[in-house]
Amino acid sequence: QAGPCAIDLLPPPLIIGAMADEAGAARRNDAALLCPACSTAILAAGMATWAACEPMEELPEPQPAQAAAQDGCGGGAGVVELVSEGWAVSDSSAFANMALTRELPNGIQYIACGSCELGPLGFRRSAGLFYLCPSRVVAASAEREARPPPSLSGQGMEQVRAMVLQAEAERSDAGEHTYSVEFEDNCSMRLGDVEGFEGATVVIGYLSDDSPALLKGVALGDIVLRVAGESVASAGWEAVCERVNAATRPMEVTFYRA
Repeated sequence: QAGPCAIDLLPPPLIIGAMADEAGAARRNDAALLCPACSTAILAAGMATWAACEPMEELPEPQPAQAAAQDGCGGGAGVVELVSEGWAVSDSSAFANMALTRELPNGIQYIACGSCELGPLGFRRSAGLFYLCPSRVVAASAEREARPPPSLSGQGMEQVRAMVLQAEAERSDAGEHTYSVEFEDNCSMRLGDVEGFEGATVVIGYLSDDSPALLKGVALGDIVLRVAGESVASAGWEAVCERVNAATRPMEVTFYRA
C-alpha cells in the first residue's frame, strides 16, 4: 500500500495560460486552477491576477495532509522553492476550494487544497494578498477537467431547498430567519452550490479556525441572500464570490437560516 506521500503530481507549466485586455492590464487566469493531486478547482477562471510578490517567498515542498501534520509547518523540509510571482487574489471568498494554515511567527499562512489538503500550494503574507504558486497548480483543460465545487447533497440538499423557498416567500430582511453580518475585511468562508437547486449559494466551510464568518456566528448551511445590499439569492456561488470580492469594505452580508 502506498504511503501518504505517494501522490501523482502532474508537472504543470511554469506559467499557466493567462489573458490580458487590449490596454495591457494585468493578466487574469483564463482557465480554472486545479489541485494537482485531486483536480478539485482552487480558483475559477478569471478570478486571479498575475502579480509579482516582493520580496520573494520560500515555499517548502508540497505534501499531503498526513505528512504535513507530522512536520507541523504545512510542507516538507527538504526542498524549498523561491516564489517571485504568482496568481494573486485579494479576498479569500474568491476561492472555490481552499484551506489556510494558522499564521506562522514570520506572518506567513500557507494555502492548501481544501479537499485533499495537499499543500502548500501558495501563501498569504501578513494578512495581505493570497498568492498561488504557478508551479503548484494545474490549468483545467479538455484532458483534465475540474472536479465539481463542494456541494451539499441528500438530506442537506432537501433542507436547503426548503430554506430557499421559504426565504423567497418571506422576501424580507426583517424575517425571523434572516440576519446580517458586517465584515471589515475578509469573510474567510467557503461557499458552494446545492445539487438539484440551481442558483442557491450556501456556506459549506471556513477557511481558518479564526474565520471572521465563524467568529460572527455564520453557520454551515446558511444561505447567502444579499451582498452589500444586492440580492444574490439565486445568482450562483461563482457570482456571489465575485460580488464579495468586488464589494467595498465594510461589507454587509445577509444570510438566511431555517
